[in-house]
Amino acid sequence: MKEIIKMTDQAKTMKELYEMLNSIAYTIGGMVCHFEQEDRTQVTISLTESIGLGLMNTSKSLGQPCSLEMVLGRRE
Repeated sequence: MKEIIKMTDQAKTMKELYEMLNSIAYTIGGMVCHFEQEDRTQVTISLTESIGLGLMNTSKSLGQPCSLEMVLGRRE
């Protein structure tokens, strides 16, 4: 996590931050392609959930509004 924070701190604009995060996400997508389909799907869902929860919790702790709403469900 410290490495990601160091990398994202180097971004000077939202465009640079977006490009950096996009590269990280693309790399993660490539890393999971070696696993079974169901496992890849679960990694993608869990990653998306973590990003959303991080945004929602951080916004709340900073006293800022967050327009993101997540509905979590589990497939049996």
